[in-house]
Amino acid sequence: MKSVFISYSSEDRPWVIELFKALHDELGYLAWYDHLTAAAAQWWQVIMENLENADCVIYVMTPNALQSTYCQVEIDYALRLNKPILPIFLKECTYPKNLAERGIQWLKLVENSAVERALGRIEKAFGQIRIDKLQNGKYQPQKADRPAAPRKHDPKESYRLAAQAAAQANFSLALELYQRVIDAGESSYRKGAQERHGEIELYAEIVHLYEQGLIRDARPLWRDYVEKYGDEYDPKALKALLNLEQKPLPAPKAIPIEMAERAAYTFKGKRNHDWTPVVMTFDDLKIPDMPFCLVPVGSFEMGDDQNDDQIRHPQTLSRPYWIAQYPVTHREWKQGVAAGVVREPSTQNPLAWYQADDLQDAPVAGISWTEALKFCQWLGARLPTECEWEYAARGVESWLFPWGNDWNSDYAVVRANSGGKPNPISVRSGGRSWIDARHLIGNVSEWCSTRYHEDRYPYPYQSADGREDLTDTHDQRILRGGSWDNGRDQVSAALRHWGEVSDRYHYLGFRCARSALMLKAIASQQIAEKT
Repeated sequence: MKSVFISYSSEDRPWVIELFKALHDELGYLAWYDHLTAAAAQWWQVIMENLENADCVIYVMTPNALQSTYCQVEIDYALRLNKPILPIFLKECTYPKNLAERGIQWLKLVENSAVERALGRIEKAFGQIRIDKLQNGKYQPQKADRPAAPRKHDPKESYRLAAQAAAQANFSLALELYQRVIDAGESSYRKGAQERHGEIELYAEIVHLYEQGLIRDARPLWRDYVEKYGDEYDPKALKALLNLEQKPLPAPKAIPIEMAERAAYTFKGKRNHDWTPVVMTFDDLKIPDMPFCLVPVGSFEMGDDQNDDQIRHPQTLSRPYWIAQYPVTHREWKQGVAAGVVREPSTQNPLAWYQADDLQDAPVAGISWTEALKFCQWLGARLPTECEWEYAARGVESWLFPWGNDWNSDYAVVRANSGGKPNPISVRSGGRSWIDARHLIGNVSEWCSTRYHEDRYPYPYQSADGREDLTDTHDQRILRGGSWDNGRDQVSAALRHWGEVSDRYHYLGFRCARSALMLKAIASQQIAEKT
């Protein structure tokens, strides 16, 4: 027995990656999981071929895997082919009836157990499979018709699974599934999915803030939630936790920006200049003076028909968010270095710029995607998605540049005016976008969270097709905006580049983003800038 096929849910991918490496490096097996699939057009065919050629199938069992249509189809096909199956309970869940009826034995691990602790038991199970196969005549190959690929984004099925996940307080899965229904287009389930998505997102935010101790009193937030959605959905029993029946609610606290926030969630204007920028700092961040621009709900045209792989298409940002007003600077990066989260730039020019006194407020360069992600997570933020970045740069009018449709060399730091290095963020202020974000074009190329694969993740952009998966750290990722080292024809709000997650070139930087729901929870300071 040499080859192993791994069936799993994408939510459990970090553990599966470690299992894959251990099977290959420690036990010498040819393991396979669907990350290795090359092209979207052949996606299901490749999965089926690897399952058919496998000597054994490992089924990584969790509640998410049991809800996965793809796992169900893979395991059912493996049973019809009479493949040896080794179910591994990674998290507590119900044993599937079709496996129980076959009398298939399983391994049960301590929840989230490290792979190395399970490796000996896995090898022992493989040994028993070899004995059953060679000596006892079990697992004789059977013929079966290859199943068709499951339908992606079936609104009814996704809605049902989302409701199930929401009832179990699995917020991330519920939100992802409801978003799939929304992204799938018009259906009888779309409106309900939009309402439930907003409700669960707000509820999950309150739970997070309360459990992390980020706010002293969550009851005013709970009151706002109940006023909007009622208290029927309460899987974490917040009503009891907050002791609402015994203690009266305090008077609402005045948050200066609250009225602006309520009005800001949806942009009703038709022109970019109809929007009044809201720029704030957040006390809960590791760098509390980092300014962020509010990006409201709205629609725009993403892409550029001049590039074959970037077909222009409509996108709607259904949730508001914040994006940093500037790329992360040397001064800010040094705080992450001091905290032991990230390291100094290591290549010659970026290190010299990092050390120069006159460039402390210039964007940090020579930063890999992996390091940018670590910094954002330490800060209390995240990387923007490719779609979020482009909407922040183009606005509802879908401008070619943050300032309009005509190029202006005074508005961006590019090769012709950079002096061969990144420039301080105080320069070229005329290049601000409609939300008042600066240096989106030029200075440094900015990492986004989005995965790049020409065949697997083509345009139109879809947030729920796997391209926003952060657990895979071996993929290529999107870069936006161009840098100080680019010419005029290499920078625009629609143009995209990409790089390996480990690349640390002298033009690579980033900016941060975060959820807009944090606005109500944490009192912050609005920045009034006279221009």
